[in-house]
Amino acid sequence: MRYGLLGAAAAVGLVAHAASAEPRTIRTGHWSGGAVKDGGCFVEADYRSAISLVLVWRGDTLVLVMKHDGWSYRPGEVDELTVGVDAGFRRKVRAEATAEHTLRLDFPAGSPFVAALRRGTILKVMRPGAVFRFKLYEIAGALDAIRDCAAEDRP
Repeated sequence: MRYGLLGAAAAVGLVAHAASAEPRTIRTGHWSGGAVKDGGCFVEADYRSAISLVLVWRGDTLVLVMKHDGWSYRPGEVDELTVGVDAGFRRKVRAEATAEHTLRLDFPAGSPFVAALRRGTILKVMRPGAVFRFKLYEIAGALDAIRDCAAEDRP
């Protein structure tokens, strides 16, 4: 199921630049996205699991958003997850629901997670009874593109 760039971005409270004469577009690997209205840039990829993965770079934070129509959360609800990248990185994290079908995780840009993600080939998100795997095609290029795009928006 394809959510589309604006649909996934809207799911996390982001809206593409409407006032910009030339909105920025990002395409690298199977990731695509652009700039967002209130600062930062994003890329999105849809997976066969029907989960959309969205990466948003805002200031010094990488926001990871996962969306699936089969999930049922209350906004503000917290889910305890474990994230892993390949065999080398694994951490317990708290994800907050931003909408009924959407979870959000925030990571400092210089965190070990972002460093592992940049070099990774598989992202694993685990919760009791479920493991979600995401192939990270061209992830370093996608992270560089959204970081550079977001830096252009800074005053």
